Amino acid sequence: IDGDTGDTDDTGDTGDTGGTGGTGAVDADDDDDDDDGATIEDGIVPLALMPTRGELMNYLYVRAGSPAAEAPTFTDVPASHEFAQAIGWAQANGIAAAYEDGTFDPDNFVIAADLTVFLANYAKFSGMTVSFPLSTMAGLEDDAIVENADEILAQFFGA
Repeated sequence: IDGDTGDTDDTGDTGDTGGTGGTGAVDADDDDDDDDGATIEDGIVPLALMPTRGELMNYLYVRAGSPAAEAPTFTDVPASHEFAQAIGWAQANGIAAAYEDGTFDPDNFVIAADLTVFLANYAKFSGMTVSFPLSTMAGLEDDAIVENADEILAQFFGA
């Protein structure tokens, strides 16, 4: 799967997207208040349960080691955007692509169809072997806002 689906109209205030939740299990080594098993020392920034497209690109960027990156060419991602470097990295490595109008919509919530594309492209970029669809995405309509990103990413990365 290549590129972005580009067919989302989901908008809205990202507001407080959480970042807590999970199974309720306590992990003594999980010191980032997220119940995702990741520690701050892992260098992985905890991801909100309902991430924006920019937050997801930042998560993947950090997982890849935060390499040097150029600014993105998306018309709606200025160099001053919080996740501009991560989005530029994702664009340069074929993980994210522009909609037909040249935008990326970094502040919109991730929808299921986009997440599938982003993760498939990340797997291809990183040489991972992943079977799609992920069971944690079962039952999600393509245009559904992803509300269980922590579970999906845990399955994707084999955590």
